[in-house]
Amino acid sequence: NMLYPPDEMSSRNAISRTDGYWKYISKGEDPPSTLVYGEFDFLTFSDLLDKSVAYYNESIENQDGKLVNGWSDKTFLDIGSGTGRLVIGAAALHPFKLCKGLEILPGIHESALNNLEICKRSSRSSDGSATDKSPQEINTSQLPYQWNPMTGGAASLEDGQNKFNEFSSSEYSLSTDDGKVLPLSPIAFTCGSFDDPYEYIGDSDIVFVFSTCFSEEMMSKLSDCIGRQCRQGTVVITTEFKLHSAGTIQPLPGTTMSFGDYDIDL
Repeated sequence: NMLYPPDEMSSRNAISRTDGYWKYISKGEDPPSTLVYGEFDFLTFSDLLDKSVAYYNESIENQDGKLVNGWSDKTFLDIGSGTGRLVIGAAALHPFKLCKGLEILPGIHESALNNLEICKRSSRSSDGSATDKSPQEINTSQLPYQWNPMTGGAASLEDGQNKFNEFSSSEYSLSTDDGKVLPLSPIAFTCGSFDDPYEYIGDSDIVFVFSTCFSEEMMSKLSDCIGRQCRQGTVVITTEFKLHSAGTIQPLPGTTMSFGDYDIDL
């Protein structure tokens, strides 16, 4: 609520309407419903992430035949990330390798970058210099929530503390009024569209899409994007509408991008 006060949602919506509403109204055109700004309930989002984590929490065998935790080194992506609220939230909830946001509207993308800058300043001392706290000094008792190394993707308690130390050395963090420190996973925002085949999302392991206002055409394009780029095992969360269970992707001339038939398990 410090970065995204509930009573300021109308202001955030106004930023989105600059790009996604008024420029169409000024031309006498109907604004696309897909550009409607909305904010997904954070507690529900947190629960969805926890369910996604369950797919990766079991140990898997790597190429050397050793058991490793399947949750380590995972990347989260929010398609239609808006002002960055869920991306920063995901970065606070789990020690992701990277949390990414992809947003088509420049105005609210810029707002996300501004919020990210606040998170960067939160990890610095009052005079603007980098904090001299080592990861070991930022321990679990300083967190405003109970850090659980097992749900954080750790194979053991010792491994969990090591992961927390890596987590807390991030460039970004949130600080609370009572001096507590909440380290964030690395974060990156991009202004672009999943409909652009050259916008790479294939490194994502968990993808969230607030697709309630998507048209059938947009869901088809989203399905093709996932089918073309995402690896087998990628978890994709959509709202209201399901991805298409199968499709065919046409080749792009002059590229080596994947094409052909794809299947998605729903």
